[in-house]
Amino acid sequence: WLVFASFLTGFAKAGVTGLGPLVTVIFARATPGGPKRALALIQPVLVASDAAVFWRYRSELSRKDDARRPPPLELVLLAWTLLGVGLGQMSLGQFADQTVRHVLAFVLLVLLASKALPAGGRPS
Repeated sequence: WLVFASFLTGFAKAGVTGLGPLVTVIFARATPGGPKRALALIQPVLVASDAAVFWRYRSELSRKDDARRPPPLELVLLAWTLLGVGLGQMSLGQFADQTVRHVLAFVLLVLLASKALPAGGRPS
């Protein structure tokens, strides 16, 4: 199941909507050792897929050396992503498995609810 979920991660990164939560559920249920271990397994998969995309589109980054120009959005997002990953890794050990399960369930429900609502935020 974990290999299948890793395969689906590629499709999710390619833009197939709705696969991200499914991959998360598969990893959380199929990983022996609980949700913390699942997060530890899925993180390198996500980082590797992001690195592959970044490598593929690196030539499209702005390469001008204008000091007044703000850094490219990709670098700003990369910095915030690294900060979030680092803080997540440091804090994950502080929580019990049951708490991690509840947080994952809450995040998945919020993601599913956001997909169910139209762009205006109100149900039709």
